[in-house]
Amino acid sequence: MKAQLHDEVNKKPEEDVEFCTYYGETPEQLKERIVKYFNEKVKAEYSEVFGKDDSIKLDPTSLREVVGALQHYTINALVEEDVDAISDAFEVIIGPTLKGERGQFFTPKNVIRMIFEALDPKPDPSTGATPLVIDPACGTGRFLIEAMRRIWMRLEEEARERQWSSHVLMNKKERAAMRLYGIDKDAFLAKVARCYMALLGNARENVFCVNSLDVPERWGGGVSEKVRLGSFDIVVTNPPHGARLVETDREILEQYRLARKWEGSGGTWRETGTLKEKEACVILFLERCLQLLKPGGIMAIVFPETYLGMPSYRWIPYWLLENYRVRAVVAMPEELFQPYTHNKTCVLFVEKSPPKAGDLIFLSDVRWCGKDSRGRRIERDEIPIVAEKLKKFFRGEEFEEDRLGRLIPREKIKNAILIPKYYDPEVERALEELRESHHLITFGDLVRRGAVEVSAGVEVGKLAYGTGQIPFIRTSDIVNWEVRIDPTHSVSEEIYNKWKDKCPDLKPEDILMVRDGTYLVGNAAMITEDDVVSNPKMLFQAEILRIRVLDRDSISPYLLFGILNSPIVRRQIRCKQFTRGVIDTLGDRIDELVLPIPKDETRRLEIERGVREIIEKRSEYRRKMRDLINTAIPKHLDYKWKFD
Repeated sequence: MKAQLHDEVNKKPEEDVEFCTYYGETPEQLKERIVKYFNEKVKAEYSEVFGKDDSIKLDPTSLREVVGALQHYTINALVEEDVDAISDAFEVIIGPTLKGERGQFFTPKNVIRMIFEALDPKPDPSTGATPLVIDPACGTGRFLIEAMRRIWMRLEEEARERQWSSHVLMNKKERAAMRLYGIDKDAFLAKVARCYMALLGNARENVFCVNSLDVPERWGGGVSEKVRLGSFDIVVTNPPHGARLVETDREILEQYRLARKWEGSGGTWRETGTLKEKEACVILFLERCLQLLKPGGIMAIVFPETYLGMPSYRWIPYWLLENYRVRAVVAMPEELFQPYTHNKTCVLFVEKSPPKAGDLIFLSDVRWCGKDSRGRRIERDEIPIVAEKLKKFFRGEEFEEDRLGRLIPREKIKNAILIPKYYDPEVERALEELRESHHLITFGDLVRRGAVEVSAGVEVGKLAYGTGQIPFIRTSDIVNWEVRIDPTHSVSEEIYNKWKDKCPDLKPEDILMVRDGTYLVGNAAMITEDDVVSNPKMLFQAEILRIRVLDRDSISPYLLFGILNSPIVRRQIRCKQFTRGVIDTLGDRIDELVLPIPKDETRRLEIERGVREIIEKRSEYRRKMRDLINTAIPKHLDYKWKFD
């Protein structure tokens, strides 16, 4: 593509172009001609893009097909008219070689545009200088191209207002492009980004192939002189966030506070000073981005949601909130990067300024992103709506607050949790409306008072499945308030004896509730007398909690079961289940669930009796079904069918 553009630009209208197929020319002759043109002219003009060893590696037949397909398009005109078309072409060409291999994924176009709607990069009104922008994990340069497009659009508006000549406008555009910087550790991606920038803005000299996380003095090639920490107005990036991408180099780790061990106590965290042996690269990228910013600069980073709410990483959002102005958090749906990864991410906007009392943080919970889990385009896309709300927020304008955009004072952030759905305004309003008619008691209150006991199960391992007849209850076995025993996962007596002391026993009226498992979280079932009689020995999965009522005067198990399955509690569970890796977990946030217990005793008894009747009737029908099937089998088979 670069060779074709060079050919178009450097030929007069009446001259024949080189980048085409000639009638009667063999594939070998075409390759010899194209290779010569590439080596003698393209590489000479774009030495920053192509090295001495770079060559056209396509075989003659394949090269002829590529040239034959591209010769019908004028790349130069395409660049002028439709930047997105070039972007799409790059994604189609290199996408299969990139996605999913090194934690690198193309940031969807609607997300990039949302970010720049919010940041709105424009010339400084007093100096006329355009923002200094960098992407320290630039990949193919998509963020940089969008930054350039936005800044150029602003310059064109100013040109119309001030009646600049075309020469002045072009000069300002060129200088603006030279204030865009990109870094990527991957040589192939850095080369693609240089080519991309050369196609569109001729700022290829500012894309470097070094490790952004390394000590700047080790970057080499004079990069540290051009890319200085503490000098950029805007940092935008989507760093690699694969689980296996960790940094172990001690000299690199020593640069970062987030590479040290942190201790938590009473809702606060402190840095111990002890350096870890390794740290996830994406966490280090977060700090590096802030190091690159000048005071008052702003960062937008695509960041895994796991690190913004899970207890084991709570020190990260705590550090952010204590040292910087967190401006906005936009939670993206899991489908955003599917089918390449299930990682759930947020777009995090942070200003490099000390936090202020009364700071408002914009929170958004996006559920539809314009594509499904298979990557297919769908009509429903909430990201443009969020973009409009974000733009108004950063401009200080009012907007209608809802799930896609609401403001919360920094002081109301609980336990340094920066996951938007945790602060669902509809849940807060619903609970407040119930306050007059219900006692609002947290699940944790019941546990602390000794009224309820909570225990988790065990994980026997997949190799134990199907080795015997003792039920092993899994998260998928809890369906429609019942435990559905699956014989294919039953375990042997030996396995049972190995795990029975570590797995809580099960009694009638015990509640089993799924704690981990994304769509299954919150599903609950009650153990009945018939369950225990049919299966006196049972084990259950570690992702399941056993809830046992110890003090029936405080709450009956049937009332508790009914409340746990009520819409308001299920909505709370959805808000409090956070992504850990690729699955969701409720974790210890079960203690935060607010249980609305009716103040009216008659109403409480009505719920209790209704739930009990349903559970007992279901148990009775299951027993009748089992007895019916067992009697249907001829006795001479000497086999009793176990049907649960």
